[in-house]
Amino acid sequence: MQPNNLTKKEKRQAAVVFIALLLFIGLCLFFCLIFSIKVVLIWVLPVIIVAEYIAQVWMYRKIRTPLVDKIYSFLLRLYSKISAKFKSKVVAPEPAAPAKTPIKTDISKIMLSKWIDVMVDGNLSVLGEGSKDELDAAWSEIVSDFYKVSGDSEVGEHTKLTGKIRSYAQRIEQINFNYNILKMRRSAAAMRGLQSIKDYAHLKFTNETLADDLKYIDRFERSKKLEYERWEMELKQLETDSNPNKKKNLKPKREYYHEQVMNMNKAEGSQYRVDKLTVMDYALLEKRLRNYYKAQEEQIRKMKHGGR
Repeated sequence: MQPNNLTKKEKRQAAVVFIALLLFIGLCLFFCLIFSIKVVLIWVLPVIIVAEYIAQVWMYRKIRTPLVDKIYSFLLRLYSKISAKFKSKVVAPEPAAPAKTPIKTDISKIMLSKWIDVMVDGNLSVLGEGSKDELDAAWSEIVSDFYKVSGDSEVGEHTKLTGKIRSYAQRIEQINFNYNILKMRRSAAAMRGLQSIKDYAHLKFTNETLADDLKYIDRFERSKKLEYERWEMELKQLETDSNPNKKKNLKPKREYYHEQVMNMNKAEGSQYRVDKLTVMDYALLEKRLRNYYKAQEEQIRKMKHGGR
């Protein structure tokens, strides 16, 4: 079928198809300029496929006009340009989020330097990444294991009590700050601040429950305050005990640990280093050093009493 033999109806149909196709391609290109390369894949490529299909159909029917040839050539060039553009602008994958540092509680794998950071500076973040409640729980476990190994249960109890008191002081400061805000007005930040505390994670703080939630916090904190007062009494008892051997330093200095290691090196003729020891190594070292001092005291006592 030659173009001159087309009926008027067929010519109108061809013209409508070409015009609609050009408008559609123009619209797709407009969206490509506004949006990302993904739009090219979603819109333009299917259009090119449809356009090529129509062109192939017309070619099969032998409908060859200069207009058809120009449009077909234009589509091929457009397809080549889009393909080249897509290949040249390969989107690099987004960098993966850094892995969360797990909280360590195994004293055989925790370096002594981290123990010193917590004991001297109260810096629990050196243990890993987690909520305040998780870090407090991990530190309590570490302290308990340390003093089980070292054999000084009294110092362990003192350290645990001081840790609980310090943790409570930080906790109540956070609660009071957010609680007082919510008493005056609704605040998403204040609600998140309270929900970050394990005991209040289940509270919703909606318009319907806000008053009851605040009452619940008030009742719960009164019971926690009684527990806090009991800790303070136990700590005071430990610190004011008449036996001088039971008086312990609340917050040792960094020099204390270096001196202890130096004393152990002197006693055993060893060459331990603070930066190379784990918490378990140091706990065993303290145990041996304490036994060494006891043996020395016993030897001096026997010498004073004639070997008895």
